[in-house]
Amino acid sequence: MRSLSTLDTLFVSLDTARWPLHGGGVLVLDPKTSPNPVTFDAFKQHLQNQLPTMPPLRRRLVRTPFGLTEPVWAEDPDFNIDRHVHRSAIPAPGGATELRELVAQLGDPPLDETRPLWDVWFIERLKHGRIALFLKFHHAYVDGMGGLDMLSHLMTASPDTPHHVPPDHWKAERIPTGPEMLLRAMPNMATRPLRAARAGTGLARAIGPGPLVSLLRGGKKRNGLAKTTGMPFKCPHVFFSEISPGQIRRAMGWVGASMDDIATVRDAFGVKFNDVALAMVTGSLRNYLLERDDLPDEPLTAVNPVNMRHETDEHAVENRFSLLAPLLPTHISDPVERLENISAAMSKAKSSLQHGGSNPVENLFNLVTPGTLELVMHALTRNLVPELPPVFNLCVTNIATSKEPRFICGARIEEFYIMMMQALGIGPVCAVITYAGKAFFSFTTNRDLVPEAQPIADGLLEELEILRKAAAERGSH
Repeated sequence: MRSLSTLDTLFVSLDTARWPLHGGGVLVLDPKTSPNPVTFDAFKQHLQNQLPTMPPLRRRLVRTPFGLTEPVWAEDPDFNIDRHVHRSAIPAPGGATELRELVAQLGDPPLDETRPLWDVWFIERLKHGRIALFLKFHHAYVDGMGGLDMLSHLMTASPDTPHHVPPDHWKAERIPTGPEMLLRAMPNMATRPLRAARAGTGLARAIGPGPLVSLLRGGKKRNGLAKTTGMPFKCPHVFFSEISPGQIRRAMGWVGASMDDIATVRDAFGVKFNDVALAMVTGSLRNYLLERDDLPDEPLTAVNPVNMRHETDEHAVENRFSLLAPLLPTHISDPVERLENISAAMSKAKSSLQHGGSNPVENLFNLVTPGTLELVMHALTRNLVPELPPVFNLCVTNIATSKEPRFICGARIEEFYIMMMQALGIGPVCAVITYAGKAFFSFTTNRDLVPEAQPIADGLLEELEILRKAAAERGSH
């Protein structure tokens, strides 16, 4: 058994029946590249063979009674792959619309805590004979980089590359009883006050007096200049980031964009890839809100996860990230000015995070026990605090993968989208994954607030085209 890290525990503690914290990936495959038939049974056997390289998939969550300390992962003695790998098909005509609707429905139900927290669907009857995989994981297992590293063990660099079958030395473990978990937790409980004190010191150092004064004074720095980053619970009210009652239901929208077009914009304006992605999101949301007469005078506040892995732990599966809170200048009408505004703000925010000395997200959640956090979350989701404002307006994350095509069971991966979790107090989530010369953007929204997410996704390409033309004009001068 192994204890969950602070960030892994965070996702367990924040998880509720109404707001389950799982996400997933949608891979569209072309089986015509495979020398062998790509069938459900062939895929399941391939996954079974690679389980030794993906250890989280056979681990079950075991909680400490009363949430007094971190849960543990135990090697599930009842593991059965047939409980996790499923077969499905989409209705005619088998296009992107039908696939988005199916994976949104499959993504809604919570995962079963009595077994490892993942499921996979092998989806057939797509247009042109293609198939899709929908992989659903609890965020306590992995963050984006860890998940992609784990999934890479299913992939090969060519369709006919023989896949190595690693030896399997896995051993099941007896699931401990509640009293045994309490006994095991005692040393951890004894050191918690010291860890909390260290976390408080690290958090104070990371926040510093400037951001704290900014929070208390409602959005202005002491020198009167506008803020470059946002703060939790200080974002404008827009309809898509409100907290709706009832069980969360997802809607999805996605598009693929040319990496060459994004690089053209990046190079012309001397910015980063992430800056261009944020500018595309900002422009799309601005137009979306304008059309619905809900555009605020203030910028939207996003949350942007940042990979905190070092070279020595780049293959770590567990969550290792921190958060930035960029302000997305939807109130600015000029697309180039929006891009330059975002670039300057992100540069300052990343510099501040690098000099903080510790991870403020870990420090914050080291101050309380998992059980305390769970009690707060259950109180919030049971409408005991009905007027809770949104924490952030939205989340934007991007993940880089292979620049070359990859294959599963010999079938080429043609498209790769991410379904993100829907967390309490955080509105739509845009995930960007770069793969084989394209950037695949996906929006995951709360269906009760945004029934159709595809118009927001389509707006990303419109904004990219505007920026690409502006880049061409700059280059011609």
